[in-house]
Amino acid sequence: MLVNVIDYGWGTKADVGLGSTEFYAAVTVDIAFGLASTGTGIVAVAFLLWWVPGAQPAAVLVTLAIGQIAFTGLAWGLGWRDPAVRHVTRFYDWVGEETRGVGHIGSAFPSPLLR
Repeated sequence: MLVNVIDYGWGTKADVGLGSTEFYAAVTVDIAFGLASTGTGIVAVAFLLWWVPGAQPAAVLVTLAIGQIAFTGLAWGLGWRDPAVRHVTRFYDWVGEETRGVGHIGSAFPSPLLR
């Protein structure tokens, strides 16, 4: 997420900005990829423990890290991140349009997503 803050604050997407729905979408996608990669690591750990009942905790951590690196590398390597950010951005824009002027949502929850 720090990479997103730097990129959208001062980097190549500084013109888009930190308060944009695209920034929030990028953070959301990175969190989702992180959760998915953790899940991949957990599956790898479960596989390791199934075949090696006396596995040391260090081996479990290494396997978890390998799963995370493999999934994240695959996601970035196959180009999944940018299309995912575009889709989530469109969804956030749609939510903002649908909730604009509905009740007190805009005043009760001041957010760039609802402007």
